[in-house]
Amino acid sequence: MIPTGDWTRISGVLVADGEIMLIRRVRDGERYFTLPGGHLENGDSHTDTLVREFAEETEHKVEVGRLLYRVEVRGRETARLPAKEYIYMCTLACEKTMPRLCEGPERAYGGVRNLFEPRWVTVSELSHKPLLSRVVKDWLIYDLERGFQNIEQDLFIELDSRVQPVSLEE
Repeated sequence: MIPTGDWTRISGVLVADGEIMLIRRVRDGERYFTLPGGHLENGDSHTDTLVREFAEETEHKVEVGRLLYRVEVRGRETARLPAKEYIYMCTLACEKTMPRLCEGPERAYGGVRNLFEPRWVTVSELSHKPLLSRVVKDWLIYDLERGFQNIEQDLFIELDSRVQPVSLEE
């Protein structure tokens, strides 16, 4: 199910061996990247949600660490961005492998027009990847370069902060 209306997304930053896990998305002709994650289901905690979503979207087991960012989207007129997003630091709880999309909702409603493709991206490549939220991307790059030394951040996104559709080469 694709959430609509005001919804909350829980996502995770997973870095291993100088690479960050991202999900390449193609949705209705729009191409962009997101962090692995999803919406809360059946009263799950944030940790339960992230563990489930990483398993479904990447086949990787993770341990959920501290909260990095609380994101609030203001002036939102689209279901592409959640009303709120909580982004946590995650660590691998298994061997690092090539990520694969598992059986689950992403595969069930995926296809040519709605693609989910997990991949490891080098931290240096991140600046060239179109993350769905430019504000989150900028903070993520800043904190990756500094080893996440800052305390958790409250980020506020205006609609014009959203990434525009990108080139077909991605």
